[in-house]
Amino acid sequence: MDLISTKNDTHNTMNISSCVTDSTSLQCSPKLATPDHELNISGLFFLIIPTITVLGNSMVIIAVLRFKTLHSAINFLIFGLAVADLLVGLFVMPYAVYVHVQGGYWFLGSMMCDIYSASDVACSTASILILTVISFDRYRAVTHPISYSHNSHDTKRVIFIMAVIWVISLALASPMVLGVNIRPSDADPYECRFYNPIFSISSSIISFVIPCFIVLFVYIRIMIALRQRQKLSRKQRWSYLQPLKRMKKCTTER
Repeated sequence: MDLISTKNDTHNTMNISSCVTDSTSLQCSPKLATPDHELNISGLFFLIIPTITVLGNSMVIIAVLRFKTLHSAINFLIFGLAVADLLVGLFVMPYAVYVHVQGGYWFLGSMMCDIYSASDVACSTASILILTVISFDRYRAVTHPISYSHNSHDTKRVIFIMAVIWVISLALASPMVLGVNIRPSDADPYECRFYNPIFSISSSIISFVIPCFIVLFVYIRIMIALRQRQKLSRKQRWSYLQPLKRMKKCTTER
């Protein structure tokens, strides 16, 4: 048993050292130092996440499409969010699991790396922007409930907003497959990275940082509006109770 273990360790060490000494050759494929069975077990565990993501969002999509009672503006926004998250579960998460199983290495080529990165940016941006629109929808439902109820089934407006969101998301992600990711000459061919820091920072600010601050601001406004409504309802209830207390006092005095 010890002899077999020592032999396997020696074999892995020789593979890694041969790859390091011949690092100038692109034909050198890195070998995994982590035992295959450990990576397979952890890969199966991490595969549960995209599976649940796909199944859960598919159920939401089917429910909204099948039941006409769910054809409202807010439910169509949730439908759009489920579509974006479903695409993440189909085209982004499996590749992340693949990289994990391969010990952090990427063997699918630079083009597939760019497509994977662009898919991640497009789907994640669409998901975040839809959450931003949902926050505005909730704010309008709280602050203008009557007008909101009259327009709660205006699905055409929601479809137009969804189209705009996906155009913005694809526009932000498309440069990643159009030559923005310029790899240096000494780049590791078995590593999927984005080498344009200016584009990475700017796209992160546009697609993540700014929407997050907007969502935070809108939900703070919702909390303030709910507190104001609660105070107003207490004042109204107090104004209704005061005459009743006076009438009761008068009757008891008589």
